[in-house]
Amino acid sequence: MGLDPRSRLTVNRDQDLRSLPLTPQDFFLYSRVEALSAGSPPTLAEVIAASGQASEEANRSVLRLIELGAIKAAVSEPRRSNSDRAGTRNELRERARSRRREMLGAQLRGAKRGQLQRGPTETETETETETETGAAGFPTALDESGTREETTPFGTSVGTILDIVAPISATDPRLMAEHPISLDRQRRIFAISDRIRQIGHFELLGIEPVDDERSVRRAYHRISREFHPDTYYGRDLGILKPILDGLFRRARLSYTHLLDPVQRAVLVAPHRAKLEAKLDAERERREAEALERAQIEQAATDVIEGAAETERAAAAVQRAEALERARVKRLERDKARHRRVRERAVSVRREQASSQAARAREERDAGRFGAAATLFRLAYELDPTEAEYGEAWRETLAIARRKRAQTSASKAREYLRSGQVREAGRCLADAAEADPNVRNLADAAAVHAEFNPERAREFAIAALEGLQQADAQGLAADPKERSRLLMGCAKAFRAAGQVASATEQARRAHALAPSEQTRALLNRLKLA
Repeated sequence: MGLDPRSRLTVNRDQDLRSLPLTPQDFFLYSRVEALSAGSPPTLAEVIAASGQASEEANRSVLRLIELGAIKAAVSEPRRSNSDRAGTRNELRERARSRRREMLGAQLRGAKRGQLQRGPTETETETETETETGAAGFPTALDESGTREETTPFGTSVGTILDIVAPISATDPRLMAEHPISLDRQRRIFAISDRIRQIGHFELLGIEPVDDERSVRRAYHRISREFHPDTYYGRDLGILKPILDGLFRRARLSYTHLLDPVQRAVLVAPHRAKLEAKLDAERERREAEALERAQIEQAATDVIEGAAETERAAAAVQRAEALERARVKRLERDKARHRRVRERAVSVRREQASSQAARAREERDAGRFGAAATLFRLAYELDPTEAEYGEAWRETLAIARRKRAQTSASKAREYLRSGQVREAGRCLADAAEADPNVRNLADAAAVHAEFNPERAREFAIAALEGLQQADAQGLAADPKERSRLLMGCAKAFRAAGQVASATEQARRAHALAPSEQTRALLNRLKLA
């Protein structure tokens, strides 16, 4: 059941938004309620109109915020008299004055802390949260002096990119003196917009790759308030409005990207590798410094004590041994690191090969042997040590080729029945290429003899070689079938002008299975 459109919505400043599972849409509706609360509390209809969202979707978000305790709803009071409305206006004016005084006090305290160059203590942060950052822990809409930084569970400073970006020149022609946004903030907003393509997701939100999901949400809530054009609701932002829109969309894209574990892992992996390399380099530097200090101390001891040459020689030998041990240890550490890297790479390739093989089995079970052969080949290339992938690749490839050859041969027979000899020859050539058995080669030779004698001769030679191999292996074909195959070869040789070869194959065909066709072909060859 939806709310009455006349219901008045107010922000519950006692509720910390950081502890609530808010979506970006929920947070946007919350900001609309807060922005429209400068005077009297807005109605539900006013909030929906200002959000630009569909009525049903906005109603669901408002009900969710009320259920979580982020905002409160009250039924609009009945129409009051002029005197009551005048009293209410006076009360609202007094509330506005009081709020302006609180905001001025917060800004003065912030300026004082900046002059003293110290950060707020934990107690100060808790007591001043209401006046400086609002009930939700976010910067207030009119705070243009910059936001304080928060500390993540990992100890990383979570600020905003506006605090660290180098501003553009103060003489830039894009800057506007008469504008709701201060010149310093304009310079920083233009600077971020100019180099937005070089700013990464972590840098834009002001966090580190090691920060947890909660830190990502908090950082997004902070930066979205910095860039959202509705922070300056009702003011003319000019050329800065589309820039703020673009920065807000980019911040939302970074937020969505970093909440995806798969996409985030791609960004975190290089950071971890870089961090490991940095730690290794720091460890080696410390070892080198320790060794160098040991050398200096030893040298100083030798000079002070006036040790004998034998003692200095022994010390030199010890230092050389220490250097050698350090070198050996460093080499062993490097080898171990390289071995881990190789092992991880091999493990990743094996996982990818297993995934490809699983997909290939699904394709094979579905009867798509061509796709299955391709996937098995990819799996075998990723993991050549798995002989099963190679065998499955060859088996599925052979099946796919046989099916392709059968399909092409079937099409060729249809073309022959309709008198399309060239199309039939093209299909039979495809069948012979996919599955070069004696039958496909001989059929291709017989059909090509009518329009491509040279190609027919090549097919006939390959077919005869296949027959010889079958004879050597003891695979004798049916006499009638063998006679038909020899007749096809004879036609190909006759078309190519090799009468002797054609006559020999025709005689062999007639000897195996005499027929009118073989007899007619022999007679034509005698007349040639």
